[in-house]
Amino acid sequence: ICANPDREVVTMDGTVYPCAGEIAEHYQAIGGEVLYFGKPYPQVYEQAQMMLGLEDGARILAIGDNLDTDIRGGNAFGVDTLLITGGVLRGSVMRQDGTCDHKALRDIVEAQKNAHPNMPRYYCERFGLNVAAIS
Repeated sequence: ICANPDREVVTMDGTVYPCAGEIAEHYQAIGGEVLYFGKPYPQVYEQAQMMLGLEDGARILAIGDNLDTDIRGGNAFGVDTLLITGGVLRGSVMRQDGTCDHKALRDIVEAQKNAHPNMPRYYCERFGLNVAAIS
């Protein structure tokens, strides 16, 4: 069982480590059977909605740093999404001063948008800082 399909995780200091999704992928490649649970799979959103006692996703915000899992899953479930740019995308969209290069972010999101609908509604550099709309 892979409870976090992300392939990598980024620590606060920017260090990148393999995550459970990387291990699961390798295990499958050598013939193992893997059951995925977590973002982007709908069961994790359904569980959260049920635990919160909400009838719909109008008051849910999916937060994450990965377009392929966090943002894709939230969009597929029909909830608003918040992309943390200082995580997995850090090397591609963050400037030396720790601020987001908005053009680089738009370019990445637009490229992803053509492949599959991973457009976040909002973004911020780190959780708890100023949030901005993508549009």
